[in-house]
Amino acid sequence: VIAGTDTMPFSASATAYALRGMGTPIIFIGSTLNVEEWDTDFRLNLPNAIKVITMGATDVNAPSFGEVGILFDDTLSRAVATINRGTRSNNPMITPRLPKLGDVGWTIKLESIAKPRRPSQLNYSYNTNQNLAYFDLVSETHLSTFNQLVDDKFIQGIVIGAFGAGNVPSKMIPSIYRAVYEKGKAVAVITNNKKGSSDMGLYDVGAAAVRAGAISLGPMTKPAAIEKMRYALSNAQGENKLDFLQDVARLLLTSVAEEIPETFSRNAVNQIRDRFKSAPPSLESFYKTKKFVAPEYSVQTYCKSKTSAPKILAISMGGTFYMEVNPEGSLAPTKRPLGDLLDLKFKNLDRIVSLDYIELFNLDSSDVEHPNRAELAKTIMKYIKDYDGFVVLHGTDTLAYTASALSYMLIGIDKDVILTGAQKPGYGSSDFDRNFIKSIKAITTRLATGSQKRIAGGVKVAFGDKLMLGTTV
Repeated sequence: VIAGTDTMPFSASATAYALRGMGTPIIFIGSTLNVEEWDTDFRLNLPNAIKVITMGATDVNAPSFGEVGILFDDTLSRAVATINRGTRSNNPMITPRLPKLGDVGWTIKLESIAKPRRPSQLNYSYNTNQNLAYFDLVSETHLSTFNQLVDDKFIQGIVIGAFGAGNVPSKMIPSIYRAVYEKGKAVAVITNNKKGSSDMGLYDVGAAAVRAGAISLGPMTKPAAIEKMRYALSNAQGENKLDFLQDVARLLLTSVAEEIPETFSRNAVNQIRDRFKSAPPSLESFYKTKKFVAPEYSVQTYCKSKTSAPKILAISMGGTFYMEVNPEGSLAPTKRPLGDLLDLKFKNLDRIVSLDYIELFNLDSSDVEHPNRAELAKTIMKYIKDYDGFVVLHGTDTLAYTASALSYMLIGIDKDVILTGAQKPGYGSSDFDRNFIKSIKAITTRLATGSQKRIAGGVKVAFGDKLMLGTTV
């Protein structure tokens, strides 16, 4: 199938869901250069696709390929795992959550996960339902926009591109609940990160969305999830809206074209087997409205160095680094003081720096919004003359938004404001230890550099082994 690259992952995913069990190779190709260009990649992609398609056509014992794939340059990818990276490169198609299926050159090397040809058990459908929508979360999500989809009488299914492991802001929970249990709409969730998967029981904000009726689609990509919702809405059956929802959920979570791992599929189908066949939990049983409250804080001294001049203020906004498992088995903000965590991790810190800290907020970063960021900027400016630099401890889901917001609030600041966090809770084995120390080192190293060679201060992010400008993350 020769197609344009912009929507190729959508078309290829739709084809995989429409022609279930076909067992015959279907390969999508295109080109980054017009076919009239003498060096167009179409000259490579077309013959390579033909080479793959003819493998095993006359010899059942020969290696073969028997699923819907996308071939660009020398890479063969699974259709339902592919996204368009949007760059003008030899291969704009990548599968960030799955290995490629094969290399195609002078010889063809297929990976073991590629499905071979097989006798047709074709079960096709046109999947023409257009009554679905995609809603991508951004920090400070305006509920009125999402509620328009909830109230739209034509929309039957909504796919949410959520933060991190399928986390949604707490304020969205009532809207999701209303969409599912009052309006009878299917609501499915994926991560809007390039890599990773929605694991909605991991954090309390994700678990609440599941209790409100959302369905986690695991590692499905955006194109695969949207086309899977179209397939499910087109084929589900039910005498009433809850029976219909139950069947939609079953179809969404049943693997059709290797879009979700079989183990995830089986477990997920078992978990939602009776989800919509019994009375839903009351919203009040798991959700409480959260209102913005201006913070009350005091500056706490953690350590004073006798050997090092720099003085740093750490400001905590909350996040994974500051979470513990709650009684339901999900990660939620801890109630322990920050000093306890610092004592656990950073004894003898006074050898390199003097450190004070403020517990400004204690939020899952999915719930961090502009009023919280405004308070953070005010706090930094309040103490700008008292400290040589600032470390902001923050959850990863919206850390990039806060870094950008601060960059535009603190234009021209001549001191470092370093944002960091962790992917694992700080009370166990965590990357928090390294990220926190690297943030401090970024500040002290800059200060130790002569003024002629010193890089500019400003808002930055330190994570892993990288120090990045706040507006580029």
